[in-house]
Amino acid sequence: MKDIALLIREYNKVWQESNAIYEKWAKRKGFSYTTFLIITSLSDEERCTQNSISTTWQIPKQSINSILSAFVKEELVKFEVDQLDRRAKIIKFTEKGKERFLPIIEELHSLELKAASAFGKEKLSLLLEYTKELNREIEEEMKE
Repeated sequence: MKDIALLIREYNKVWQESNAIYEKWAKRKGFSYTTFLIITSLSDEERCTQNSISTTWQIPKQSINSILSAFVKEELVKFEVDQLDRRAKIIKFTEKGKERFLPIIEELHSLELKAASAFGKEKLSLLLEYTKELNREIEEEMKE
């Protein structure tokens, strides 16, 4: 069991290192890590809401609201009523927001694609498969 406990600690350390890599990159681009995660959600999600950002990244809604309020003032994002759930508001980039943020997201995707290609499709597939499996096992144990 000690060997497994050490491996779990190492896994957690590697996960934290992954987050730190993205945080460092975001800072080089002039963003806090939280702002970077919000921008990523706005770029990647079709129906992005404050709740979906909070759930995906475990960011407090107050932090999200503060960042989005600043974006609205700078005319980088806008809110639209969700046609499927009129209580929710979909967050979208304005044209100004697209001009500012999408080149950064495209650069990120290009860097990730290059790194993932160097890593290898087969290894990446196995990494995803095993990580998902471990997450299911951990979640199951935490239910009890």
